[in-house]
Amino acid sequence: MKVQPKYKTIEDFAAWLSEGNHKPSAKFLRDMIVGIHNARSVNLTEIAAVLNEDINQHATQKRLSRNLIRKELADAVANQILNYAAGYVKASTTLVVISHKLEKPKSRKMQYQYEFSSSTHADYSYRICEIVAHDTGTDFYTPLLSVLWSRNAPDYVSDTDEIRKVVERVLTATNGRGVLALSSDFLPEKTIYELIQSQNCRFTAKIVNGHLIYHRQTHTIDDLIEHCDTPYGGTMFKLRGKDIDSTNEILLFMQFGSVPIRLPDSQQPLKLVVLKTTNQSGRAGKGMALVTSELKKRSRQAHIDRIETQFLVWNLAKSILEQKRNFSPDGFRVLNYERLQLLMTLLHAVIFFDAQTTEHLKNHDVSLQPIPGDYVRDFLLPGDAEVLHR
Repeated sequence: MKVQPKYKTIEDFAAWLSEGNHKPSAKFLRDMIVGIHNARSVNLTEIAAVLNEDINQHATQKRLSRNLIRKELADAVANQILNYAAGYVKASTTLVVISHKLEKPKSRKMQYQYEFSSSTHADYSYRICEIVAHDTGTDFYTPLLSVLWSRNAPDYVSDTDEIRKVVERVLTATNGRGVLALSSDFLPEKTIYELIQSQNCRFTAKIVNGHLIYHRQTHTIDDLIEHCDTPYGGTMFKLRGKDIDSTNEILLFMQFGSVPIRLPDSQQPLKLVVLKTTNQSGRAGKGMALVTSELKKRSRQAHIDRIETQFLVWNLAKSILEQKRNFSPDGFRVLNYERLQLLMTLLHAVIFFDAQTTEHLKNHDVSLQPIPGDYVRDFLLPGDAEVLHR
């Protein structure tokens, strides 16, 4: 989704976000947003360095750290961006929901950072949920909302509760416009089931486990994948490899179709889209199941549209997480939980600005068309065939 940039420079964008605040808060917001953008970092030392104020750099750093305690600014900044961008969300806009952890290796002093299991294994308690908007046929995307929480915070109930609140905030801002794209690759399946059962929303959701009702009988997902008729066909292209130097692009043959289903304890009519793939050697891959409210026509293109939604989730999640990693979000040095929440909100503001001015959907790890790039392929491109015939 492409929104009209509010301002073309980071300085003007920061000024817009700081409007209506008292002078100390307004200056803090402008300095943090410009500083994060120019330093490409959330580290206060590096931010203070690029601000290059006519005072001791350490004094700048202390001022920024002191003002990060203004927790009311987190909601104010997030809501200003969300309410502005929501005006561009259409009924058909895809709203990709992603949840991931925020790691801070070798740190033991962060407030509410760690949770410990009975086996004394430590895991990161900080989690982030973000919703990103995208319109079919474009390479532009818009980060709508990003929220951080800790599983050890006093007000924590569950990850599902936190994610549900983020989804509700976005759907309220868009007046219900947009189609949720949910995937078990980035969300707990328990969360997905609760969202599609409790929310009055449109959605396409990839699920792996659980039970669905088909012809008044309860079936497992695997059973429905195995027995679903797949009358439509096509090809897809997928990148494989751990890094760019070892990445191969492979061609897969697709067979897909759908069956009418509903969720247990629900009367809402839904469809289960099933995708099966085989490689050129005839080896079958694991089938994929998508529960959707959006398959209104029994046509090949209608099924393709739902399958491409899942491709978008994979591609967009990689793009937004790589964009975020460019700012080294694990480089923060604030120990207070509320300071960290505001810091991540300000990072979200900078990423929103970049997405509207310079960034676009670059990563296409899976596509219905050959993926641009210099890859080792198990198939020939049209140009390759011409070279072979010379």
